[in-house]
Order: sequence, then C-alpha cells, then structure tokens
Amino acid sequence: MHRLGDDTAVRAEVIRTARQGPGAARVRALDLLPDRCTSQLLDSLLTGLGDPSPEVRTAVARRLSDSARPQTRDALAAALRDEREPEAAAYLLRRLGALGDERVTGPAVRWLRDPEAGASAARALAEAAPATAAAHLRTVMADRTVHPRPRAAAATAVGAGGGWDAVWLLLPLLDDPDDEVRAGVIDGLGELVGNGLRPWERRPVARALVARLAAGGPHTWRVRNALAGLTQALPAVRRLADGAESGEVRAAALSLLDGDDETDEHTSDDVRRFVRALDDPHEPVRHEAVLGLGRRVAAAGPLPPGSGDAHRRLTALTTDASPRLRQAAADLLEALGTD
Repeated sequence: MHRLGDDTAVRAEVIRTARQGPGAARVRALDLLPDRCTSQLLDSLLTGLGDPSPEVRTAVARRLSDSARPQTRDALAAALRDEREPEAAAYLLRRLGALGDERVTGPAVRWLRDPEAGASAARALAEAAPATAAAHLRTVMADRTVHPRPRAAAATAVGAGGGWDAVWLLLPLLDDPDDEVRAGVIDGLGELVGNGLRPWERRPVARALVARLAAGGPHTWRVRNALAGLTQALPAVRRLADGAESGEVRAAALSLLDGDDETDEHTSDDVRRFVRALDDPHEPVRHEAVLGLGRRVAAAGPLPPGSGDAHRRLTALTTDASPRLRQAAADLLEALGTD
C-alpha cells in the first residue's frame, strides 16, 4: 500500500475498504488514509459510529476527532450515549470534552470509574461541565477502590478547576500509595500554581512540593514544573541546588533559578551558584548551570563582577563528552562575545 499509494486503482480500493470494509480491514484502511480524505469519507464515518465492531467504532471516532461540523458533533454525542466499549468511549469523551459539549456530562459520569475510559471521562467532565464536575471528580479522586488512572486524571482536573478547597484536597494525596495518583496530584498542584495560588496557600504548597522534589525519584521534573513561579519555594530550592545528594535534584533545582531578577537580593548568589555548578560531576547539573547563566545574560547582559572564571570553565565545557552541553557552552560564549 505504501509503495503503490499513488496508484489510482489502489487508492480507490483503500477508500472503498475504509467506507465499507469488514472489521480489521476497515480499521487498517482508515489508519492508512491521510487526514485530507476525511471529508469524502464523512457519511460512512457517521454511520460507522454504529458499526458492530468496537475496533471499527474506535477507528471511526479517531478519524472524526478533528471534525467540528454540527452533524459530526450530534453523531458523536449520540454514539457516546450508546457506547459500551471503553476504548471507543475514551475517544468520544475526549473529542466532545474538547468541544465543550455539555452532552458529554452524563456519559462521562457513567465512565468515570472505568480503568480505561475513566481518565478521558475526568478530563471531558472538567472541560465541558465544570460546575457539575467538581463533586464527581473529588469523590473519584479520594476513592482508593477506583483504578489509579482515573483517580490521577481527576486530581489533575481538580487542580485545574481551582476550587476554594482544591489545595487542601490535593496536599494529603501527595502521600497516596499509588505512584500514578501522586503524579496526577503533582500536576494538579502545578495547575493551581500556574493559575495563581491564594496568599495563604503558597507556603504550604511550596513546602510540600519542595519536600517531594528533595525526595527525588521518577517525578523529579514533574515536581520541578509544578514549582515554576512559586517564589516562596526559592530559599529551599537554593539549598537543594547547593546540597542535594541527587544530581538530578540539583539540576532540577538550578533550572528554577533565573539569576536575572535585579530586585532579588539573592541574584548575585545565584550567578555564583551557576558558575560553581559548571564543575559538577553530573552532566544534567552542568547543563542546567550553563542554561541558567544563559538566562542571566539574555535578560541582563554581561555577567556581574566576580564571575570572570566562568569564561574559562565554559571554554572547557566546549570539549565535554555531552553534545548538548558542548553546544550550550559554545552558544553562551558567543553571546558573551568570547571567542
């Protein structure tokens, strides 16, 4: 098919199979055809939402995911109302949720606890019916009998919703036994930070996330992203940048420091911190140190007095074993006007 895709007869046969082929053949044909063919398949796709094969219904829903026509939306809503297969339901939930169609509400509540479709249901409910979503999401998030995937998605959605008690609902779940749920909680707290915490929420969230960052593990950079912009965390982040045992944690902490805020009394210390880290034994730390100095130079010009040794260290890094580190060091030296 790939070799003969430009052959008119071959293409016509693939289109015919995508319209009315049996089961797996139809699914494969739908996957083979480029997106530009969707419009000419539309009638058969709309009827395909009721195909006896769940694999065909899933492939059709996937193919329709970019169509915003009213008739498509109506067909998707009707199909979701009747759908009983989790994979097909997940595609329908995602599409109708992204469209903000409130008809997703009832089916989303029905699928919310399903291991496969529950995460899509949580996101769809939050997007299309935020007023209705809150109570359902909170119940699922806290229920340890529910599969971790929908619980994690519900936690993230609760954070994105930004309710008055969202912080206090999420913080205890940072210690949930399930790692996937903890990841969703971190993302939920990151949503809250990004949207702006209330003054009395900032320090508790900063303490909890910094403690999680200090612990390291698989969610180090997820926690780092959640902390971005939370100034109350900076004193502890600086201590981690200087003394954390884990190189990955030190790198993540350095990435949260800008070194370019002249109103911050610690700015000069941060520049010196970046310079010291250029000699760190861990490549991610050296790389983040170069990037940190680059942010400082881009925002405020030449490095401040007392950081002259940075040029020598940066020059040494242009021969480092790490390609990305060599490139970053060379780019910064060029920005500094150093040959």
